[in-house]
Amino acid sequence: MKIGFNEGCNRFCENHSVLEDLDLCEKYGFDYIDIQSECLDREIAAGKYTIDDLAAWFADPSHKLRMLSYNALIFFNMKQT
Repeated sequence: MKIGFNEGCNRFCENHSVLEDLDLCEKYGFDYIDIQSECLDREIAAGKYTIDDLAAWFADPSHKLRMLSYNALIFFNMKQT
């Protein structure tokens, strides 16, 4: 069985970053991550890192964590109603 982490579990992405989540998922044995667009877009806009930095993290063969999806449909499921 494979285990995945959905960054949407912390919808407002407070007190962490996508790169920190990658490291923590790797540390605690997750196989996949569902990256939350809200978190990623805000951090890239703030200049915390670039898409190239993220690509380099995933390209590093020492990392076993893989990206499952990029969750950009956060308002599509009508959870606001």
